[in-house]
Amino acid sequence: MSYNVEWYIPERVVLLTLSGIVTVEDAVQSNKEMEEALHESTHAIFVLVDAEEMKASVPFERIRQVQTFLMHPNLRAIYVITSSKLTRLLLTVV
Repeated sequence: MSYNVEWYIPERVVLLTLSGIVTVEDAVQSNKEMEEALHESTHAIFVLVDAEEMKASVPFERIRQVQTFLMHPNLRAIYVITSSKLTRLLLTVV
């Protein structure tokens, strides 16, 4: 998988771009970068997830376990961009 974590709007909106097949190792690293971004800001943060190029995620249950940034107090909301209804469901169910 390829992923990228960057500020879309500094200290307000983080853009997480996912492509290819998601692995547990990728999820661990992207989670670390998301946690760092959330800790950097004193404001509530919104996350845009661009998953248009994401192919699959295996095993999804394990990936969800390592995504600790989802419970960060600075996280306000997550918006998923994808044409796949299944991907949208998998990425938004907490």
